[in-house]
Amino acid sequence: MNPMNWFYFTAVVWILAAAKLHLTVVETFVAFFATWTFIKLILLTQDKKGYMSWATKFFKSNNNMKFFRYLFLLIFA
Repeated sequence: MNPMNWFYFTAVVWILAAAKLHLTVVETFVAFFATWTFIKLILLTQDKKGYMSWATKFFKSNNNMKFFRYLFLLIFA
């Protein structure tokens, strides 16, 4: 499964949870990034070859946009 699918799924789940549980914006962001970090470090590293292949392709496609490269590394690497 593409890592971006996990990212979007996590975002949608936490937006719905925030509405249901009446979470503040800060609580929602913290919960989202904690969950995304867990998914990235635990679930996606089980298929390292596929994940790193996807990350390398995406990183190389943004060679002219330094801001997006650093943002990508911050979130996904």
